[in-house]
Amino acid sequence: MKLETPKKILFIDDDKGIRDVLSEYLEKQNYQVLLADNGFDGLTQYVSEKPDLVFVDIIMPEMTGLEFTEKLLEIDADAVIIVVSGTGCMMDPVKALKIGAWDFIFKPIQDFVLLDHAVSKAFEQAKMKKEKKAFEKLLKEQIRQRTDDLEKSNNRLLQEIEKHKKTETILAAKENHYRGIFENAPVGIFQTTHEGKFIDANPALANMFGYNTPNELIETVNQSSIANVLYEHPDIRKKTLEKAFEKKDWITIETKFRHKQGELIPINLIFKFEWDDNGQTKYLTGFVEKRINE
Repeated sequence: MKLETPKKILFIDDDKGIRDVLSEYLEKQNYQVLLADNGFDGLTQYVSEKPDLVFVDIIMPEMTGLEFTEKLLEIDADAVIIVVSGTGCMMDPVKALKIGAWDFIFKPIQDFVLLDHAVSKAFEQAKMKKEKKAFEKLLKEQIRQRTDDLEKSNNRLLQEIEKHKKTETILAAKENHYRGIFENAPVGIFQTTHEGKFIDANPALANMFGYNTPNELIETVNQSSIANVLYEHPDIRKKTLEKAFEKKDWITIETKFRHKQGELIPINLIFKFEWDDNGQTKYLTGFVEKRINE
């Protein structure tokens, strides 16, 4: 089993005592810690080492934490930054958040639980953002392969995302765009529980198997299970999930799903498990397309 590489944390503070204390604590938490005593050195280390998270003190000589945050976000708009304030005043942390910092903490840090919480929250948000971008990319590729009309729409959406990616609020605004792609995609898209209940399905998936709406498909299937209603035989789903569970990545299966009228439709099933931090499956995400040669 491949060991996970420790995450890198860059800590920038002109106070050596604080750097030493916090670096010692973070290293005990199995993080790889990089240290800098000024913003210029911090920028140099970020470019060369690509840390996963940056802590920066607001009050520093030569380059303040706010100036550092602005310059770093010009270099990497997705940089994960937590500012550290020793003034006890909320104005500077609020300014940092407006610039693009993810979070802030006050020093001296009396309870390291607060530090642990800030770190874990930042990594969780970064993971969600990364997964969202990865799914978005895959969805665009699937649609682009099957329709010229949606290719133009996807390109406009990509340009809009790139134009506004520096602002945190754009993430919420884009949900409507993603939903529009989901609803109008020419391939079936779904989310299900591990147990075989639909969480969501798009119109293309419903129409593929003779249902008028996604709700009709979801309600019909969820009275029993996907294995019993759609699969040719319930055991096929169990074997399919075992393959995906072993691979822990996207998997493509050739199988057959049952039409509402009873006919078996040959399909390509493309899906993967989504996992939580404890290694437990949260749900399944995937696509369904008809095999036109059968």
